[in-house]
Order: sequence, then C-alpha cells, then structure tokens
Amino acid sequence: PIPFSLFIALFFLSMALIRRNAVDHFMAETDPLTRLANRRKFDEAFNEEWNRCQRLGSPLSLIMADVDHFKQYNDTYGHKAGDLCLCRIAEILQSHTRRTGELAVRYGGEEFTLLFPHLDAASAFELAETIRNAIGQPAKDKATRGGREITISLGIATTIPTNGQKPEDLLLKADKAMYEAKRAGRNRAVAWPPAASGV
Repeated sequence: PIPFSLFIALFFLSMALIRRNAVDHFMAETDPLTRLANRRKFDEAFNEEWNRCQRLGSPLSLIMADVDHFKQYNDTYGHKAGDLCLCRIAEILQSHTRRTGELAVRYGGEEFTLLFPHLDAASAFELAETIRNAIGQPAKDKATRGGREITISLGIATTIPTNGQKPEDLLLKADKAMYEAKRAGRNRAVAWPPAASGV
C-alpha cells in the first residue's frame, strides 16, 4: 500500500501539474500585451463557430478593426503610450463580447477582430458603431494622457455559412470593408458590401 504521506504528495504534485498545464494553454492562446485572444485562438474559435452556425442555419458576423494613424501616434507619444492605447482599446472590445462564442482578438499590431455568432448584419453594424463611438471619445484617463483622441476604422461582414462557402471568405470580406472605411476617411464603420457607413 502507498503511504498516506506519499499519496498526499502525489495528489498535490498532480494538482500543480494540472494548474501549470492550464496556465500554459491560456498563455498559448492569449496576446501578452492586451490579454485578448490571439490569432491561434481565433482560428480555432472561428472554425468552431462557423461549423456551429452552419448546422443551425444561424448568421455569423465578423468585425475587423484597425486603429487610425497608429504609427503617427507611436512616433509622437512613444511606444509606452502606444501600448497603453492598445490596452484601453482591448478593454473596450472585450466589454462588448458577453455571450457564449463571442470573442475579441488582437489580430496583429494595431488590428483587432471580433467574432459574433448568431448576430445578424444590422445588429453587427450597430454594434460596430457603438464600439467606434466608445473608442472615439477623447480619452481622459491615464492610458492616453491628456485626452488624445483615438479613432478606429471597422469593417463588418455577415453570412449564414453553407457548404459552398469557406470561413476565409468571410474574413476577407470584413478585411476589405475595413480598408474601404480607411479609404473613405477613417473613423467609420463600413459593412460588406460597402453600401452603409456611419460617422
């Protein structure tokens, strides 16, 4: 028989290993600066929600967001202020992902992606405008010091997944809509196809 003290030691060692594995898994799927999901996590979640929405015949919406003139902001105020700016934006994006399956992602650099299963096109556009307005308000907190205005451009794409579609097509449409928002003057949301926009 195993001595009780050895059994207890093995139990606590097992628990420590489980916790360590959980931390490692979390870190592998999390952006270290903003604490949002990273692209690895997005790719997994996107495919899962695509398949789920396809089974249910439910809409799936993507919002791509890019910080306007971020390089200029970094050059003017420094990378520390730039990092704080990204963290503030991340907090706002995270606050708008409340339901199961919804995800806010740092897609790369100053670009973010939001995944919204079961959200139709009109609701996705309205949500993008809400996010844009929340971020576009002059910030008077420590993150952006002195009320420096930050704006973002957003592209929205929605579909009901079918067998003939690929998830990458929806991502490409959201990305194109975002660049249309940039081309049209920034600080706006554009839906794909780019017919509706707001300022």
